[in-house]
Amino acid sequence: MCPKVTEEYKKARRRTIIEAASEVFTRTGYTKTTMQHIIEEVGLSRGAVYDYFHNKEQLFQAVIEQEDENTWERLASLKGTQPLWPVLEQYILASEPDSPYNPEASKRTSVHVEYVIQGGHDEERRTWLLQRYEKFVTALLEVLQAGVASDEFHPVLPLDVIVRFVLSANDGMNLSVIAAGSEAIDYARQTQALRDFLFYALRPKTENSPR
Repeated sequence: MCPKVTEEYKKARRRTIIEAASEVFTRTGYTKTTMQHIIEEVGLSRGAVYDYFHNKEQLFQAVIEQEDENTWERLASLKGTQPLWPVLEQYILASEPDSPYNPEASKRTSVHVEYVIQGGHDEERRTWLLQRYEKFVTALLEVLQAGVASDEFHPVLPLDVIVRFVLSANDGMNLSVIAAGSEAIDYARQTQALRDFLFYALRPKTENSPR
């Protein structure tokens, strides 16, 4: 009689496969990675891996979604913070561990970009990417709305515009780091400029002023 496989066991096994896949994608890139590379990395049978993921696209999306969970949790925690601006400011200016100054983070960003560009004509991938983008918009929008509701923020632009601009600026800086390096694009001062834009756009009640 075969032992019963618990849900906890399944979740742990799935997480192990995702973590191994993350290592391989970061090291090898999306295009060059194969399911066999991941199978060898995780040390499980081919059947065991395919029980959870049918192809590397599913696996890569699972890797991204697991990474995103930390972001959703961090943003959700901001909504109940008062005053919100100092915490939001620190969130933007933080250089570790997610900044492109971090070589490992830069490698992960490069793989993300590779995945996006390669799938430009794949409607299913574009749909998934759009849904992920809108989830980011919603999460950050809810943070700013909390600041408005508490009478801390007095925005001079629609919040939706502010959020989408911040995401575009951040993505653009990350892409520039991949292309030219963080020192060449002066990532630190560009991040400071993004902070200053938010300060002027949100007009938070604070004694601080842009540096």
